[in-house]
Formats: sequence, C-alpha cells, structure tokens
Amino acid sequence: MKAALNGHAPGDLVIRDALVHSFHLDADLDYAAGTPPTNYSRLLIHPPSSWAMRPDAATQIPNLVLAGDYVRTNTDMASMEGACEAARRAVNAIVQRAGVQATPATIWPLTEPTYFERWNQLDAQLYAAGKAHVFELLGIRHAGVAAKLLRRFEDVSGIAALDDLVDKVRATEIIKSVQTRLGL
Repeated sequence: MKAALNGHAPGDLVIRDALVHSFHLDADLDYAAGTPPTNYSRLLIHPPSSWAMRPDAATQIPNLVLAGDYVRTNTDMASMEGACEAARRAVNAIVQRAGVQATPATIWPLTEPTYFERWNQLDAQLYAAGKAHVFELLGIRHAGVAAKLLRRFEDVSGIAALDDLVDKVRATEIIKSVQTRLGL
C-alpha cells in the first residue's frame, strides 16, 4: 500500500510505518517449503467462537467497507456464497452512506430444511456428552470424504438424491438408534 500511495508528489507520505497498529500472519500458513505456503486452515467452516471477532461489512471508518468470506454474514461459511453476501452488505453500506436513493441489494436469511433440526439436536447431544461427531463415529474423518462416498453410492445405486434414500421418517429412526446406542 505504501508503494502505491506514497511518493506521487514531493513529500507525499500518505502511509507511514508509525501508522501501523499491528499485523498478523496466520499461524496456519507454513512457509517452510517456500511459496506458495502450505495452508493448514480448515476450509469452509470458521473457527469456533470466531463470530464475535469477525468484522461487519460496514466499518466505523466512513470510507471503508469490507467484503470477503471473513466478514460477518448470515451464511457464516468461508465460501463464495459468504463472500457474495458480504459484498451485498458492503454495497448497501456504500449506497446508504452516499445517500443514494436505490433499492438495496437483497440479503437473504439463512434457512435450513426443518428435517436438519433432528440432526442438529443429535450433534448437540453428542457434543454435550463429549462424543465425536457422527461422521467420526462412522469412520468418516472429513465432510469431503462423506460427499465422495455419497456420490459413489449414487453412481452405483442410481439413487439421485440423499433424501430419496433417507427420508424424514427414516432419518428420525436412524437418529433415535444412534442416541440409544450411545446412551444419549
């Protein structure tokens, strides 16, 4: 930023080192093998309790808005969808601050299918009991592996969607069975 902003006019110092408040290099980035670094960060899911630390798109600085998957959004995932929502929030802040009469960019609420509720309850029970996530109990260490297994099953079986295999009633039976076996 200094190279881009400073020195365009004699004595023009827009950014000085004394203005640096702090900086942080992500501890999950490993430069031991050179560049690009190895990234040990979890992708998609933000770290637990990070919601309070993530910034809103509209900052307290009048001419600064933020957009990216790290911004606090309803989506709450490090994804293009989260970044897009953050961009919509940033645009709305710019339009509002500029006093422009325009229809704001739509911000959709996060909605989950109602049949996820039982799975969320099971997840909360497992967590409260100090048990592993249901994927780990099934030997699935990563969500990507679960998706890959489901795609393979779909290819072999011809079933086009998971809800064709596990409908709401069957899901309830599976959850009750897991709860009983784990003593929850």
